[in-house]
Amino acid sequence: TIGVVRLSQLNRDLETFATVRTTELIESATLLENVTKSAIQMRNLLLFDDQKQVKAEIAAVQAASEANKAILDRLNKQVTPGKMQELFKAVLDTRATYVPQQDELLKIADSGDHATAKDLMLGRVLQSQLRYIGAIKHFSDNVVEETRQDAQKAHDNFSSGRAMIISLAVLALL
Repeated sequence: TIGVVRLSQLNRDLETFATVRTTELIESATLLENVTKSAIQMRNLLLFDDQKQVKAEIAAVQAASEANKAILDRLNKQVTPGKMQELFKAVLDTRATYVPQQDELLKIADSGDHATAKDLMLGRVLQSQLRYIGAIKHFSDNVVEETRQDAQKAHDNFSSGRAMIISLAVLALL
């Protein structure tokens, strides 16, 4: 009976890993990649003289922003309570500050006012962008750490369950 309990705990640990941690790992890595790529595209806005190229970069940043919103919506439905929830809230809070500034920059760049766009990018937007990326990175790093802890717990439960089953089998033979 004790061995069955240990195996049940191992099964729960593996389910958590498969359904929660793996999704958090993938989604947070994708989010970080999207935001970093968008940061590059936003800087490109300041480099391009051709308004056609500027509009293409604006469209790419807006598409990434929508994709990021979808990622955050999916993560929000399953983020684990406690520290991970607090770190996720920090991601949402920094995004709430960043997105309006990003939108303002895109609007100014779309109008062709590169000097104002540059000033805005190098001022408020850059700082806000760095805080947003930092919050995502912090969340992602903690997902990795919790995944390591979950893997260790699963290993410990497996080892304990195996030892228990072997011990019971030896006792049964006596």
